[in-house]
Amino acid sequence: MRKYYPLIVILVVALDRASKWSIAAKIELNDSIPLVPALFGLAHVQHTGVAFGLFDDSRLRWEIDIAVLFSVLALIVLLTILMKKDYAIVPLGAGLPLMLGGAIGNLLDRLMNGNIIDCFDLHFNSGHCLYFNPADVAIVTGAILMASRILSANIFAVGTQGGNQ
Repeated sequence: MRKYYPLIVILVVALDRASKWSIAAKIELNDSIPLVPALFGLAHVQHTGVAFGLFDDSRLRWEIDIAVLFSVLALIVLLTILMKKDYAIVPLGAGLPLMLGGAIGNLLDRLMNGNIIDCFDLHFNSGHCLYFNPADVAIVTGAILMASRILSANIFAVGTQGGNQ
């Protein structure tokens, strides 16, 4: 059911772009607004790292170029997998376009701004824990869906093989 893949990708990219634009327009850079005190809030932060602001200490131009190259390679791999087999809209099929949309969203940020905009702020034990954005959520959700499908297929395959002996 490949016809749904572009729709999923477009929805993820549109949600990501709209969220980041809205946050950047309404919240000052490096500021946040608590929504659920000591747990969650909206924020406007920018970083040059990868998903969830990891490896944000990358300030050298070549490190940013490597991150862009990695993103492009990830996009190529995801597109190749998507086009190679006609996955039904099941966890594996839905996971790939979610990851692709998230990768495109963060890549657009990196190409347009030179950094990634994060707009959600997660707290733990009354302190900042993690900044993230809709693209990050799509990537992680897609990876979880894919992993759950792969693991469940392997569990059932092992169970079936054991019963046939």
